[in-house]
Amino acid sequence: METMCGTPYAVVAKRGSGSISFVSCKESNDNFDLPVPTAPNSGRPGPMYVSYSNDRIYVEDRANNAVAVINPEDLEEAAVITDVRQGIFHQWSNDKNFVIACDISNTVAIVNLKDNTIKGTINLMDQGGRSISAMQKPHDIVITPSGDAISVSILATVAAATDAIIKIDTVANTVVRRIDLPSGTDPHLGLSSSSPDLLYSPQQNIGIVAVYSQDDLTEVQPLLAVPNAHGIGASSDRKYLCVTNISGGGTGGLVTIQTGTNATVVETIDTPEAVPQNVAADDDGCVYVTHSGGAADQLSVYSTNASGIPTLFDQYTVGANPFGLAVVEYKCIEDPSTNLAHQPPNYQFQGLQKRKKFKENLSYVVFCVYCVHLAAALK
Repeated sequence: METMCGTPYAVVAKRGSGSISFVSCKESNDNFDLPVPTAPNSGRPGPMYVSYSNDRIYVEDRANNAVAVINPEDLEEAAVITDVRQGIFHQWSNDKNFVIACDISNTVAIVNLKDNTIKGTINLMDQGGRSISAMQKPHDIVITPSGDAISVSILATVAAATDAIIKIDTVANTVVRRIDLPSGTDPHLGLSSSSPDLLYSPQQNIGIVAVYSQDDLTEVQPLLAVPNAHGIGASSDRKYLCVTNISGGGTGGLVTIQTGTNATVVETIDTPEAVPQNVAADDDGCVYVTHSGGAADQLSVYSTNASGIPTLFDQYTVGANPFGLAVVEYKCIEDPSTNLAHQPPNYQFQGLQKRKKFKENLSYVVFCVYCVHLAAALK
C-alpha cells in the first residue's frame, strides 16, 4: 500500500499488535497497517503514542525503550532512537524537539529532531523542593511551540501522595513551577495554537477541564464540567478542543470545548464504542478517536460542521488496543518541468513493486510472442 501526498491520515499506535494503522476519512479504501521498525536484537515492539513533526512520524516503543522514526512518503525507517529511558508514556513535539514522559525512570527525555538524538534527560526526582517522590510518576507532557517550557502531569501511586502539574524551563532544564492536586485526580494536558498562553488539563477522576496560565500555572477561569475527561486534541481550525469521556461507556463520549480565556463546553455527543481514549483532528475537519482496552479494536471517525461540531462519519476495525494517534499529511512535490504536483512512488512492501514490474514485463513478452506468430502467419 502507499500513502498519498496532500491526504491527511490518522496514524494509530496499537499496543496489542506491535503495528500502526494509517486511516483516512478522505481515502478510506487506502487504509493499511505498517509494522513498527525496531533496532537489531530488539523484542516485539510496544507502540504507545505517535507524533508528527518535520515530515517525520515518531512512534514510541515502550517495550524496547525506543522511538521509531518513519518517512511518510516511502514508509521506510528513517531511524530508531534507542536507550530513551524506561517507562516511555506520553509524548509531544514542536518543530525542534520531541519530549517524552518516562514513568519508570521518572525522567523527561528530550530528542533533538534535527539529528534524532537524545538531547538531554531531566531527572524529576532531583529538582529540589519541586522534586517528585518515589510515590509519584510523570504521565502526560507538552512542549510549547517556542520550546521555552515543558509541562508534565504527575500521578500519585498511593493515596498518601498528591497528583501535580509541573513546568520545566528548557534553558536550565529545571522545574520552575509546581501545583499539587488531590491524589487520584489523573490530570492530562493539551495545547491549542489559538490560545498559546494557556494550558488545558482534563482531570478524569474529578470530572473537569481546568484552564491554566502557562506562565505560572494559575487557574484563569472557572472549571469546566466534563465527566471522566481524559484525551484532548485541537480541532482543525484550533478554535475548539475535543475531549474524551473515557469511562462513560460511550454516552457523552466526545465533548467539544471552545478555546480561549472564556472557554465553554459547546457540544457533547455519544461515541459508538466504549472507552474513547485519545483524539486528534485533521485539516479536512475529520476527528479521530481511539477506543482502547485489551479486547478493543475500533477507531471512530467524525466529520465537523462550520461550528466545529462533530457528527459520527464512520468507524474502522484497526487492530488490538488502539491507543495514541497523530494526524500525518505531507505535501505533494511540485514538478518544475510541468508545474504539476505528483505523488512519489511509494509501496509498503517491495513485493508489491516487484509484482507490478513482473506483470509489466510479462505483458511485453506476451505481446512479442503474438507479433512473432502474426508475422509467421502472414508469410
